[in-house]
Amino acid sequence: MRSRALLAAAFVALAAPMAFGQAQSGQPTFKSGVDLIRWDIRVVDADGRPITDLKPEEIQIVEGGRQLPIVLFQRITEPAESYVDAALRAVTAEVSSNDAFPRGHLYILIFDQQHITTGNEQRARLAAEQFIRTRVRPSDRVALFAVPGPGPQIGFTADKTRAIAALGTIRGYYQRLAPTAFGTIGLFEAHRILQGDEILITNTLERLVDEGAADLLGLSDAGGGGGSAEADLSAAKRLLRENAQSVVNQSDAESRQFLQRLADVIEQFKEIEGRKTVILFSEGFFQDNLSRELEDVAAAAAESYAVFYTFDLNRRAGEISQAFASDTVMGSEISARIAPLGTLAVETDGMMILDAASRTSEALDTIADQAQDYYLVGFTPSLQARERPGSYRRVTVKTTRPGARVSARTGYVSRVAATPADRRRAIDSALQTPFVQQSLKVDYTTYVMKSPAGGHRVVLSLNAALPVRSADADKADVVFVARDVRDGRVVASGSDTIALPAVANAGAALGTGSWQVSFDVPAGSFIMRAVVREPGGLTGSADRRIDVRPLAGPDIAVSDLVLGSALGGLPVRPRAYSGDGLSGVIESYGRTGVQLEGLDVKIELRRADGSSVISLPADLQQPEDDTDGVRRRALFLLPLQSVAPGNYLV
Repeated sequence: MRSRALLAAAFVALAAPMAFGQAQSGQPTFKSGVDLIRWDIRVVDADGRPITDLKPEEIQIVEGGRQLPIVLFQRITEPAESYVDAALRAVTAEVSSNDAFPRGHLYILIFDQQHITTGNEQRARLAAEQFIRTRVRPSDRVALFAVPGPGPQIGFTADKTRAIAALGTIRGYYQRLAPTAFGTIGLFEAHRILQGDEILITNTLERLVDEGAADLLGLSDAGGGGGSAEADLSAAKRLLRENAQSVVNQSDAESRQFLQRLADVIEQFKEIEGRKTVILFSEGFFQDNLSRELEDVAAAAAESYAVFYTFDLNRRAGEISQAFASDTVMGSEISARIAPLGTLAVETDGMMILDAASRTSEALDTIADQAQDYYLVGFTPSLQARERPGSYRRVTVKTTRPGARVSARTGYVSRVAATPADRRRAIDSALQTPFVQQSLKVDYTTYVMKSPAGGHRVVLSLNAALPVRSADADKADVVFVARDVRDGRVVASGSDTIALPAVANAGAALGTGSWQVSFDVPAGSFIMRAVVREPGGLTGSADRRIDVRPLAGPDIAVSDLVLGSALGGLPVRPRAYSGDGLSGVIESYGRTGVQLEGLDVKIELRRADGSSVISLPADLQQPEDDTDGVRRRALFLLPLQSVAPGNYLV
């Protein structure tokens, strides 16, 4: 009878016994339950080029003169190849690892309808449409908001058509002039009046008198009615200040509402990892009484990795609404109004584009051309920050590398203690995010074999880098969802916990936690996402494509190759000691025993270059009756005494 050969492959790492149990280095250990602060920073050389080989010991984060300990450090960059190729390779690899997944750009476009003059939004809308249409790639995601409403409220989406269509609903309705009992007063005038600008007060009174408000101000007959001209002027100034105060109160209330809504918009993305480019279109507002609200926006941006690029939409040419304002006053007003836009840009390590109305498209192109090359730094917050969660703490970031320059935001926020609802919400968000989460390294693989009931059994084996357990926290959450690639239907899901490691890995801040689960699925192709969240809030996730072949058809089918050693079975990455042995099993399935009689199963250990190290026949077991046919196992044991440590293919 003709023999049939079975082919299967798996990678295995062989290590010398002395490589294990090495002494710990001076690396700080990350213990569970700590509210670790994660920050995005850029580091460039003297020529402005990103530095790609920075080490954590070369970064210093200083708060109040004290250096904060850095326990996590990773570089985020764009793939050198196309996003599609990198993503496809990542989901189909032997082991799915979140550090192999590419990331696109995350854009948040926000139109400050409250502070854009009617008509001024049109050019910005057209530029935004061009930007979305031509510069947002399939790998990118864009969100669009009009603040305050009504207007679009679209979270991250790859549907560019939807975002472009929503741009047409955006309107500007800012009014620079406010009606009062004495006539029209400009918002800038009102602020300057309250600041005691005597020249502006005198000029405003003269203008109001010319416009017919003399009687209301008591200035129509200075010196008459028994009062002196000086007393009448003083009373008029008092009335003017009172009206200016009303105008400022209303203006501040509207600006405060905008900033509060802006902070809410940014904060909703805090569970989605990745540096987010916030493009804010506005003509600005007066920040005299809004320092707290501006700091709240900066705090929300720090939590969400958001960087503000503020677009100044003010028109420098005179407008009808400013017919009585001189060029000098107009220039002063614009400078005052755009000051908070500059503040948001500086606080978040962004940039303000001056006079953007005339060059919006060019500025957006510059932003799109920026490469995603930055570092995520995790550090322990100060005692003061932990005692006052939610408060904005200012820090200084330095690098010890000669000639290097750090670009970072100005502060951070220590989060309020999470509730069970917050934990569930964070996990749900991680399952839905456009890109995988990379705060915790997650590696996993799957084994497909026949279940006892005759279906298809998938075994998921996962490793995650996790903080060391503490008395208050000893478990991490793990969730997985598998969906059919054809219609997105959920075919399997589950949740559990992973025991946190007792010690950190040698030379590392984190240890390793392992987890396995099995579930049955029909034949088909599926996309799986696995999410791990440690008690302090750090999350890691990875995606994987699983192709399940029919195992009960008329032809011979085989399971995945399962390797094991003294270090355990069904591993994520098979690993063995060089002086130990490597065992394995592979199953074949058929309708009848006759189909499986002529099997020829050989096992070969190869080096990375393809050369053979060991080759031997497997030990074929007798066929066994199955629920819908016959199965036959092939067992093997590879001796490794003479094999040098390294990576091999079985």
